This record gives sequence, structure tokens and C-alpha cells, in this order.
Amino acid sequence: MRQAETAYRQALLLEDDPDAHYSLARLLLSSARHDAALRHIEAARQTLPDAPDLLQVGAPAHLAAGSREGARDLLHRFLALSKTSNLWPKRVEWDLAHTLLVDLESESGLAHWERAWAIHPRIAAVASMLRGDLSVRVVAVFHTEAEERPRVWYAQANYGMALLQSSRANEAVRFLRRAAKLAPEKQGIAFHLARALAGAGRRAESLEILEGLLKDLPQSALRSQVQILYDRMLINGGRLFPRQR
Repeated sequence: MRQAETAYRQALLLEDDPDAHYSLARLLLSSARHDAALRHIEAARQTLPDAPDLLQVGAPAHLAAGSREGARDLLHRFLALSKTSNLWPKRVEWDLAHTLLVDLESESGLAHWERAWAIHPRIAAVASMLRGDLSVRVVAVFHTEAEERPRVWYAQANYGMALLQSSRANEAVRFLRRAAKLAPEKQGIAFHLARALAGAGRRAESLEILEGLLKDLPQSALRSQVQILYDRMLINGGRLFPRQR
């Protein structure tokens, strides 16, 4: 990463090139240097003010830097391109623009959600689940995808997570177990499978998975979550919550 950053900066010394600014901005964003990334995004926009990639990357960068108005401006510029350009190849980004505007423009939030659903239902459903909005429509989208794509790990994981967050742990186990088999390297899926097993009252299976994760995981946010669930299960006799008196 350091070598890449150095190379981009050396390229910019040779020529004020918007592609180099864009690539450097993305690299800076990956290390949470949002203000520095924004400077390079704006430098690139001096040459290409309405380039879709710059608008799409710039909006979340503004949000991360605390500039809601800056994000709104770039998102609307991006959406305006749909009137003169074919945004269908970028429908994921098009959809995400609407989902970001849900929180930024509460008065038109519902309209943005409906537009997002029309463009790309799965992306809208993922955004809904991350927001904690688990409507019947969200679960139905993930159910359809899981049935149509039985060998795709994220299709199985999304439906399993939707079921788990809908307090349907027994049903979630099947799909999260399938996702874990399809993508054994995804330790986060194993953790959520353990959560589902715990919620379904299958203590021994859940603890076995958690113990394996505690052996393998380095210090991280995921390891902390695993430890919390493991300790809670031991304290509560295998239940996620104490038995009510």
C-alpha cells in the first residue's frame, strides 16, 4: 500500500492526471484518510467534474468526513446522469446512491427506497437489512435469491441472516450452515451460524464453533464478539438470555 501511494504521488508530480488522483483517493479511503482522499477527488473533478466514478466514490467520502451536504450534492449529480447517460451498467452504484439519500433526505426517503427497489432489489434489501429494516419484502427477496442460487455463499448467508434477525433462528441454521460450507474461509459466517444455533437452543454445536473461532481468530472486532457470545452462553447455561422468572 505504501509503495502504491508513493507511485501515485510520483505520477502526479509528472502530470496532473485525474486517473491518478482517483486511484490515490481510493487508496487513501481504504486507510480512512477521508480528508486527504477528498482533496484528490476534487482535484480530479477539476478536469472531469461529472465523471460517475468520482461522484460515486466522493459521496461516501464526504459522509465519512462529516459533510452531509457535500455527499448530497455529489449523489444528486450522479443521479442526474441517468437523464442523459445509460447508468444501467452501474446499477449497483445507482441503487446505492438512492439508499444513501434515504438518511440524508428524510422528507423523500420513501421515494428513494422505492426507486432503489426498482433498480436492484437485492442491493436495496441488503441496505435495508443493514439498517435493521426487515420487512416481509426484504426476507422475500433473499428467499428467492437463496432458492435460485443454492451454490452462492452470499445468497445463502443473506437469507440466513434475514431469518436470524427476524427471530427465526431454527430456520436460519440451515442456510447459514450451507453458506459456511460454501465459504469456509468466511469466519464471520461461522460466527453467525453459532448465533443461530444458540438461538435455536443447540448449545453444544454453537460452543464447538465458538471455541474453534477463539483458537483461530487474531485480536479483532469479530474475536471480541465471539468472546462475548461464548461467555454469555456459559453464564446463562447455553441460552442467549437468562431464563425469565
